[in-house]
Amino acid sequence: MQALKIIKHALDSTIELINKGEQPTTALEKVARELDLNPNYIQRTGELLNVALHYDHFKKASDKASDFDIADIPGVTSNVFGEKEKTLAQKQAEWFPAIPEEINYNKFLTNPGFKKAEAEIEATPANFDSFGITYKGQFKKAADHMSRLSRELDEIQTEKAANDVYVEAAFFNLVSGFKKEAASRTAFHDFETQVFAEYGDKATPYLDLIYKSANLSEDRGTHDDKKINFDNCKEVEVFGSFMKAASASVELEKEAAEAETYVSEQKDKFSTMGHALNPMAAAFEKAACDKLADELEVEIKVFNVMHKDAAEGGHGLIDTLTNKYNQLSQTSKVTPNFRNTVLDNRDRVSMLQELIMTDPILSKQPPHKVVNAYQQFIRLAPQLSKEKEVVGSTLREMLMGQGLHVTDANQLVEGNTNVLKQHQLLHGVTATDKPADKK
Repeated sequence: MQALKIIKHALDSTIELINKGEQPTTALEKVARELDLNPNYIQRTGELLNVALHYDHFKKASDKASDFDIADIPGVTSNVFGEKEKTLAQKQAEWFPAIPEEINYNKFLTNPGFKKAEAEIEATPANFDSFGITYKGQFKKAADHMSRLSRELDEIQTEKAANDVYVEAAFFNLVSGFKKEAASRTAFHDFETQVFAEYGDKATPYLDLIYKSANLSEDRGTHDDKKINFDNCKEVEVFGSFMKAASASVELEKEAAEAETYVSEQKDKFSTMGHALNPMAAAFEKAACDKLADELEVEIKVFNVMHKDAAEGGHGLIDTLTNKYNQLSQTSKVTPNFRNTVLDNRDRVSMLQELIMTDPILSKQPPHKVVNAYQQFIRLAPQLSKEKEVVGSTLREMLMGQGLHVTDANQLVEGNTNVLKQHQLLHGVTATDKPADKK
């Protein structure tokens, strides 16, 4: 029943193109490519089409012996399934192990799930779109759904990252401000008094951290939550933005974690469904991914470093800010400069694998060419080498243009320098900012 619906849909689509002016052979080839018909479906659709063309000619033509166009079925099959250059997917398929696939069709015929699906197909109307019930149609629906989920997750993670940067920037702005001479800023006593009156006890740990980080010795403010502020100082306004961003950070952290869990569960669900439909898919997928991962790891291992990652001691916002300030205060130079870690390279490998497998342009290129282009990207712009969108667009330009123009390379280096400077401004302190040693 399914085969008849597919052929009927293909025949209707072909006739519709012919009525719009297409030649029969051209129309049949377009429909065959659009619906991904195999040679048997092309043969049956072409036969029915030629019968319909003969009937139409003998019914309408005044000279029934005159010539008329019919579909060249062997020509269409040859054009669609002729010898072609191997695509990346075909080359990757060569990595799969040669495991013979034996299908017990008799067992499938007695499977309740297949019987139920067959009954649903038979009960569908005559104009039912058969594309949705094919493997390709189901895969497209699943892929579109996962793409939408991934975009929404990217938006949440981007908002969270931007908010985290603002939290750190506002905190270090307050610390830097109170490290100035007392005459050029608001007294900390007034600042703390106004902040506590505005935000209450929840502001106390932040006030203590700012006081300690700025190495102040002046009087502290009063904690009177009944005091009314008629005119807040500018530092209180910055602190208000900091508190708002800190509150949003907690919410975004929770939202991002929930979104990551949901997307992960959905990916596992669709993967499980695909493996249930094709039991051999799991073994094939593992073999191909392992092979690609090994190739990428060999290509990128030159960027691995020998030192271990430094783990942060705290998990809360207060602990994180304290640890970062302590790290910045322990050096006499502007820090941090660009540092490469093992975890950084793992993130790069994961990002590059995703681009090679999912990007519409990079997925059609040999993996070693993409990796070679990425190596050049890292040499020119290490600070930008983990930015997925920047890396993807640059690699597409490099591979489509057979290289990177010197002007584009200069722009890439300049952009990397600007990002590094911004990173240093947000996270770095200089030797003059270090607290003086107590005698």
